[in-house]
Amino acid sequence: MHQRISWDTSVKHFVRLGLTESIPNDLISKIPKTNIHRWKKENSHKYLGCELTQFVNEEMELIQNLNSSLCAKKVIKAYFRLSDTLHTLLNKVPSFNKIIKKNKHKIVETIDQIKNDLPIEQAISFFSISRSTYQNYKNIVLNKCSNSYFDWCVHSYPNQLMKKEVEKIKAYFEDENYKYWSKISLYYLGLRNKDFAFCKTTFYKYANLLGFSTLRHLKSKQKYQSLATSKPNEIWCADVTKYKLSDGSSYSIHLLMDHYSRKVLGCKISKTPQATNITTLIKNAIVNTKEPPNYFLTDGGSENCNLLVKKLTNEAQIKHLIAQKDISFSNSGIEALNKILKHQFLRKKIITTEKQLKKEILSFINIYNNHRPHAALNGYTPNEKYNNSKDFEWFSTAIKQQKNERSKQNKAKTCKKCIK
Repeated sequence: MHQRISWDTSVKHFVRLGLTESIPNDLISKIPKTNIHRWKKENSHKYLGCELTQFVNEEMELIQNLNSSLCAKKVIKAYFRLSDTLHTLLNKVPSFNKIIKKNKHKIVETIDQIKNDLPIEQAISFFSISRSTYQNYKNIVLNKCSNSYFDWCVHSYPNQLMKKEVEKIKAYFEDENYKYWSKISLYYLGLRNKDFAFCKTTFYKYANLLGFSTLRHLKSKQKYQSLATSKPNEIWCADVTKYKLSDGSSYSIHLLMDHYSRKVLGCKISKTPQATNITTLIKNAIVNTKEPPNYFLTDGGSENCNLLVKKLTNEAQIKHLIAQKDISFSNSGIEALNKILKHQFLRKKIITTEKQLKKEILSFINIYNNHRPHAALNGYTPNEKYNNSKDFEWFSTAIKQQKNERSKQNKAKTCKKCIK
């Protein structure tokens, strides 16, 4: 008994569109000529969903054109191979994600231009970002809001800083008095002055957004166990650093510091490192504090290790320690002080005389001890830490309160684009 054959609809479309040459020979030979004739004469509207025929026709024309040009086919294959290789290599670059985030405006604009030619999912996969990330980028780029400093929709991002808070951050960075201060010192200064209240990571994030990311470049810190002290006048540290004036002449700056509070206890300037400078600093500090330290920490320089210093420390019953010799720790605390002095204060000055140098260093000591918040002291100044005179536990409470208030105020603001 003869069995009726049911032909796939795609075969009928191929015949109707005049693409019989694209059907394999072994298949076309099995189709009766009467079927082929009937399918060619059939009205496409006979079938539900016939609108897809035009789409299929366009796609088939593209395939035929590509197949007819061997050169174009090779070029396209080569392009995709290069594109895949480049994408693989870029993903291995440590800062790739940062580059993508920084150029989100260009990414959104590009995808928006090609979205009719390439599915969004395929486009965003090239940049290794998720659909939700792309949507966030799109909200930021396309839905600009006049109530936000960076035009971010305040309804979509209610926890973003308010305009006045961002402007305060910018003002601190642009203030000539703090031009060479570290970011963390500016952050704590803003907290202490109650100009803003948010966490350190938020401060760093907005500093980068404002373009202050390359203000100072520091090498990553090596992990090590630092020397610990529990009270003032437990360990005093001394060190000498060189500084050249604008005329090329060099001076030695001797500094004495309390390790616990980082307070500068004294300073002496001379043409060369001298033992008498060290002994004078110790004597004056003992008179001012009325309490000699238990230990005196220095490096092994000749200005520190000599008969004069040995005699004084023995008389005052102070144990002299040599860093990385008597103890495993370095004298990094006062070495950091030297860097702050030269890079955050003296660097911006044009100093021509010894008298001017002394004046600038005295000004530095006053600012450093009394006004500049110290990161290692959690926002205290050295004098506050030395005297135990301040309590900044209100920081965390103020930050939480301001976060709630910020979100409330942002949500209350409206503009035409926010309403949309």
